Amino acid sequence: MPTKPLSPLVLDSVGVFGLNTQANASSLDHRWLIKAENIMLTSEGRLTSRKGIRAISNSVGNHAVKSLHNHKNTNGTYTLISSANNKIFKMDFSTSPATSTQQNFANSPQTISADNWQWVQYDNNAMAVQKGHKPIHYNQTTGVWSDLEDVTGYTSPVGVTTFNPSCVLSKYGRMWAAGISEDKETLFYSQSLNHHKFQGTGSGAVNMRSVWGYDDIVALESFNGKLIIFGKQNIAIYNDPFDPSAATFALDEVIHGVGCIARDSVQAFGDDVLFLSADGVRSLNRTKIQDKMPLTDLTKNVKSDIIKHIISSSPDDIKAQFNHSGGYYILSFTGINETYILDFKAQNPDMTPRVTKWLTDFSRSPKSYFSTNEGILYIGLGSSVVGKTFNGVVADYDNYFDVDYSGSTAINNAYQTIFKTVWMDFGNPDTAKLLKQFSCVIDGGREQDVTVNWFRDYNNTQGDSASFNLRPSSSGVTALYGSSTSLYGASKYSPLFFPREYRINLSKAAKVVQIEMINLIKGFKGSLQSMTVLAKGGKIR
Repeated sequence: MPTKPLSPLVLDSVGVFGLNTQANASSLDHRWLIKAENIMLTSEGRLTSRKGIRAISNSVGNHAVKSLHNHKNTNGTYTLISSANNKIFKMDFSTSPATSTQQNFANSPQTISADNWQWVQYDNNAMAVQKGHKPIHYNQTTGVWSDLEDVTGYTSPVGVTTFNPSCVLSKYGRMWAAGISEDKETLFYSQSLNHHKFQGTGSGAVNMRSVWGYDDIVALESFNGKLIIFGKQNIAIYNDPFDPSAATFALDEVIHGVGCIARDSVQAFGDDVLFLSADGVRSLNRTKIQDKMPLTDLTKNVKSDIIKHIISSSPDDIKAQFNHSGGYYILSFTGINETYILDFKAQNPDMTPRVTKWLTDFSRSPKSYFSTNEGILYIGLGSSVVGKTFNGVVADYDNYFDVDYSGSTAINNAYQTIFKTVWMDFGNPDTAKLLKQFSCVIDGGREQDVTVNWFRDYNNTQGDSASFNLRPSSSGVTALYGSSTSLYGASKYSPLFFPREYRINLSKAAKVVQIEMINLIKGFKGSLQSMTVLAKGGKIR
């Protein structure tokens, strides 16, 4: 009897659609993943690892850094500002790690009891607001921190006893503020070019109760020359907000039944606005051919997980940021350490972005984010775990180590990436296959330890395993200008690493198979180019 030929299952686009935990893993195309931890997708759709989360500041103690602001100074430089332990800190990058210095407030400041500030900058000044607190103010010219009410010329809105807005927007030549404790349904705006004057000519208020009924204002944003007001259950869009006293400042549209549940989830990018509703991340996008604003559910492929995280989280612990250089939206449930990445560099056939996750140790979990125009992503870290060196520090997103400090010494920590495929049947679900070999092509990834697990016939708790180490081929000699005896020390032009194929032998028989790959990242980036499973046809069973 002739030997049955080997049948290849070629997976050159494995995971290109990202994470899908909503559908049954046995019915999904191999281009979906059912697990994608610390995974990113390249612009070509190849699986790669996230970058490292590197501590860059000293610690302010066992406290989480819950808000960040990068203040532009008059000389064109920037000052990174953070909040933790009910205090405000400035970062000095002249030391390594950078030094976080506590800021003192002038006059008789309020008692601060939380760190969930929302920051806005206007001129040389910055203002920050959070629920249950009066606004705080920073004058970069004088270097003075104070409560807003202590700023010369400040006036609060007429009829308001305590002006303590929870959300703010500096746009269209004035300041917009809402969410005060005594009236969460009214939007207040300042005089034109006088952002701290909420009385007098040019200032005023908009009572949203007459627009959408009973609903609290959660967040404010600008979009295509319009003012967007997010309630918990409704969204209102106003035209021509440059002069609120003019007749052209008029209600354009009200979207009922969909709102924003977390202020810090609202992120504008390009011609769109992203926000977290009660059932997932949505897009508020005005197209050229429509007058209405269509709402798109961007996390429908992980919908149940997102809803579960929303229920388990406080709105103050939900943070988001759009990284313009990377083209992705970060949504982080910081209280439960669940972070999702929505990658907009490419779009899936169902019109959703590619979703993956970041996984960090709970004691290192991100608590806040700030992305600069230059592409730097700052991350505030911390937890209640006492004694961790990365508590109360600011990190950045770069290289391929998770870094903390011991004194002034940087400690490089490896981290894992994990992805798991759907169940795959070689196009013949009724026939057993004798599993022979697994091969993959990986570009880069030097010194990575890789473990491949394979599971059979819908049993994802018991599987078999094999490991290999990445040793990519290079275009040069590693020691060239870099050996210990070299006159010129370390090589300036390091070797280029090209893709290499790695193989392991498989075992046993299965009708369907599932592959899980675990990579230990230790300083180098690697990306998966393709996977192939070789099997020999067996009996129908």
